[in-house]
Amino acid sequence: MKSFFEWFQSDRVNQLKPWLILGKGPSFSKRTQFDLDQYHRMSLNHAVRELPVRVAHIIDLDVVNDCGDVILRNAEFLVLPWVPHVGNRPGPHNLGELAQAHPVLRHLDREQRLLWYNHSRARRQHGDSPVVRVKFFSAVAALNLLAQAGVRTVRSLGVDGGAAYSEEFSDLKDRTLLSNRRSSFDRQFEEMARTIATTGIDYAPLDIEAPIRVYVGATEAEMLAVKVLEYSIRKHASMSVE
Repeated sequence: MKSFFEWFQSDRVNQLKPWLILGKGPSFSKRTQFDLDQYHRMSLNHAVRELPVRVAHIIDLDVVNDCGDVILRNAEFLVLPWVPHVGNRPGPHNLGELAQAHPVLRHLDREQRLLWYNHSRARRQHGDSPVVRVKFFSAVAALNLLAQAGVRTVRSLGVDGGAAYSEEFSDLKDRTLLSNRRSSFDRQFEEMARTIATTGIDYAPLDIEAPIRVYVGATEAEMLAVKVLEYSIRKHASMSVE
């Protein structure tokens, strides 16, 4: 079983297109308005139900149990933390153990379609593979995973604020919506801003023209204030700006 980073570097195909993260938020419904074949697609959790993807990213083992057959059909590869979550917390078993016992994971492992990464919430790490920061929601983990792999351009659909799913996932509303007890998805944006600021990755929602261009009229004497404003915008913006 390869780590995500080992796999990413070993297959040049991964670097030929930008990546698109697909979540369950309301903007997922706009996917037919775009040519998604321009991107390598990475689904978050149950979003793999709706379309074929290059990689299905899942943190919680419960999602594998829910979507096992469709993962086998729609995902070229499945990536999970080395210690997958159970009930929104790191579980008792690592992926090596689960790949022997869980029928879907065992099938994917035999076909060399199962990938792993170390995530920051686990108490134990595997080997010397990089540790990916995981905080608040899976979109944060996915963006950090791609950024650390060297991806330079990422777009998203279904990675939204607020507290709603797209209609395609209405059956999950009472089961998984904000099951980590957060009041909304808004907190993920501060983490995304952190990733953009620290890695320089070009990230934005696909349905918004990007990067955002900010123009400021100023005299030479006002340039220090402009620089302070620029720093503040770049530090807090949850999508790329120029």
